[in-house]
Amino acid sequence: MSTTHLVIGGIPVRAHGRLDLLETRLVHITGSLDPTIHGSTVAERAALDIVEHSDSCILVHDGPGIAAAALDSLTLTDPARAVVIARRGITNWHQTLASGGALILEGPLNPLLALLADAALIVEQAHAALPHCPYIACVPGPILTPATAGSNALMLRPDVEIVPELDQWARRLRYIAQRPRRYDQAD
Repeated sequence: MSTTHLVIGGIPVRAHGRLDLLETRLVHITGSLDPTIHGSTVAERAALDIVEHSDSCILVHDGPGIAAAALDSLTLTDPARAVVIARRGITNWHQTLASGGALILEGPLNPLLALLADAALIVEQAHAALPHCPYIACVPGPILTPATAGSNALMLRPDVEIVPELDQWARRLRYIAQRPRRYDQAD
């Protein structure tokens, strides 16, 4: 697998796979690192609905929780719609994803998410922190579940969309602006 050295927003990044995915709308699926079964199921379904009903790609990291659930469902159905930030280097699993059409990026997680995400979907989050991106949506969770207290609280904000139906929300992603991305090859 060949490596391309990029500079994205001033950040050096090593890229493996399809660079053209950087030219698509990227939806970051985020939430709990220790989700409930319901949260994992929602994340899996969200990833599938986004690739089925929109022209967007999924932006996730390779860590545990909601991101893992979203990535797992995507790798089984359409890995070519995944942009994955490798948090601890490239493994054989990452190489397999890249050979299946995904883009794997090696670089600092939070700055890359902030630079690349056009939209974020929050699923089951215990704290009320907002990701850094222009469009944010939350999936409601059970009010008696501590894991959803933060994401439920975020839905009180006027700048956060409530997502009662994943497929309908995914269809509306076509109308969300894609931010221009500036990156240069460093090779």
